[in-house]
Amino acid sequence: MASSPSPVSSAGSSGSLYNRQPTLEDLVNHFVASKRSLSSTTTLWRANEIANSARLLLEENAILSAKNSFIRCNIGEQIGALEAVRGGIGLVEAEVKTEFKVGPESPSN
Repeated sequence: MASSPSPVSSAGSSGSLYNRQPTLEDLVNHFVASKRSLSSTTTLWRANEIANSARLLLEENAILSAKNSFIRCNIGEQIGALEAVRGGIGLVEAEVKTEFKVGPESPSN
């Protein structure tokens, strides 16, 4: 059976950190890589928050749009009813004027 090479032996000639003490440059490189990783994670969390917020706002916008359409439709119906009432009042006004029209023979003192 062939055994798989260990991490130390596989990195053999490349000077792995397993074989020697880390230098300041190695530590700085690891620190910078960690910082980038944390920054990327933070950015991804923020992007997720923004996407969720946008989805919620879009849902709220759809609800408000539906309510707005419903109210516009009802207002249009009410305007039609009020215009019909106004027209009816105008007809009654015209009938009353002709019915109670005062002619030239009206008594005057």
